[in-house]
Amino acid sequence: MYNVNLRNPAKSYQSNTLKSYIKHLNLFTILMKYCWLICIIFLPFFSIAQSNYKPGYIIKTTGDTLKGFINQKEWSRSPITVAFKSDEKETSLEYGPQQIAGFAVNGVKYISYTGRYSIDKNQPPELHGELDTSSIEGSIFLKEISTGRFVTLYSQSDNTKERFFIKESQTKPVELKFHQYYNDNNSIISKSLYRTKLGVLVFKYASASNKSQLLKKLESIEFNETKLNSFIQNINQLDKNEVKRRVSTTLFAGLGINRGSTFFDGYYKDRFAPSNSISPRISAGFDLYNNPFVKQLILRGEIGFSYLKADMRKSTYPYYTFNQYTASIIPQIIYNFYNTEKLRVYLGGGAGFNFSKYTNNKYSEGRNNLQVYDNYFKLEPVWMSFPLQTGAFIRDKYEISVVYILPTAYTKYSNFSISTETLGLNVRYSFGK
Repeated sequence: MYNVNLRNPAKSYQSNTLKSYIKHLNLFTILMKYCWLICIIFLPFFSIAQSNYKPGYIIKTTGDTLKGFINQKEWSRSPITVAFKSDEKETSLEYGPQQIAGFAVNGVKYISYTGRYSIDKNQPPELHGELDTSSIEGSIFLKEISTGRFVTLYSQSDNTKERFFIKESQTKPVELKFHQYYNDNNSIISKSLYRTKLGVLVFKYASASNKSQLLKKLESIEFNETKLNSFIQNINQLDKNEVKRRVSTTLFAGLGINRGSTFFDGYYKDRFAPSNSISPRISAGFDLYNNPFVKQLILRGEIGFSYLKADMRKSTYPYYTFNQYTASIIPQIIYNFYNTEKLRVYLGGGAGFNFSKYTNNKYSEGRNNLQVYDNYFKLEPVWMSFPLQTGAFIRDKYEISVVYILPTAYTKYSNFSISTETLGLNVRYSFGK
C-alpha cells in the first residue's frame, strides 16, 4: 500500500539515494532495450558493405598518375590497401603500398614507404619494463599532415602505436622516434629522440628571427599531431594564409514538431488519464566529424527549446494542468550506416540535460464546491532525458529525422511520478560544406 499525503504530496517527497539510483538503473535498462531493438531492425543494413568512392588518383611506381575514384573510408587506422577504379562503373582493384607510390582523395595525400619502423608501445599503460627500440621491415602508407618548402610531416598508425615521419626534399622519410618505459620504481622514463631530429631541421631551415624561439619550444614540444604540425609549419616558414585547414565542424539550425504524452505512474495513475500535446520545437548546434571527408561518425552538440501543455483528467473533475517550457543541452553520437555523397542515413542517441520552467501548475477537485490548488505537485526544474533518433542527410545540407524520447519523469516522489513520452519530427539545415 502506498504511503502518500493526498492533501500535501510534498510530504511524500523523498531524496532517497538508493531509490533514485534504482529508478535511473531501470531507466537505463529500458534505454538499452530500445537500443537493441533498433539495432536488430536495422541489422541488415549494417551487413551491406558501404562504399564511398570520391574523385582521386593513384601514383604508379613509375611516377605516372592515374586519375579515377578511390573508396575513402573513416580510416581511424592507416589503410593497409586502397580500392581504386578509373571509372565509376568499373570494378575496383585493391592496391597496397608495395604496388603504388601513393594516392590522394579529397585533398588528403598518402605516400608509400618501405623500410624499417618501430613496433614498441610508447604510451601508458602498455609500456615495457625496459627500453624497447625494436623495429621491423615492411611497407606502409604514410598520410601527409603538413608540407612546405623544406620538410613534410607524415603520420601512420596501427593497433600498436601512432608514428610520425619527416621527409626533406629528395630524401626518404625518416621516423621520428619516441620511446617510453617503466623503470624499477614504476616511474615512466621518456626518450624523446624526435626532438634531436627536429632541432637539426631548425638549424637547417628556420629563419634567423625565429630560430631561437623554436629551439626554446623544442624543449617541451609534445609527441602528438597538433604540436608537431604547428612546429613543422614554423620550420617551413608558412604564414597563416598558407596553412590549409580542413573544415571538420558544421553549424545547423532546425525546426520541429513534438507529440508529447504526459501521464501519472503509481498512486495517481487511475485518477488521471494521459494528456497528449502537440507543440513546436526549435534547435541549433554543431556537428563535429571524425573524418570531415567521409562524415560517417559524428559528435553532435545541440541546444533545443520546446513547449508542453498538459491537461490530465478522466472526467470534468478532478483534473491537473501545467505548462512546461524547456531548454535542453543534448550531446549525441550519430553514425551513418548508409553513407554516400548524396544521401546519408543514420542512427543516433544521446542524453538531454533539461532546464524547465512551469506555469499554470494547478490541481482542481470537487464538483459543487470547486477547490483549486496552485503548485500542488512539485515539478523538477532540472532533469534528464534519453533521446534516440534516426534520420537522413540529403546532399549534406538538409536533414530530416524522427526522434523518440523515452518516458522520463521530472518528479521525485516515492509513490508516484509524472512523466512525458515524446515522438518528434525535425528538419534541420546545415551551414557550410
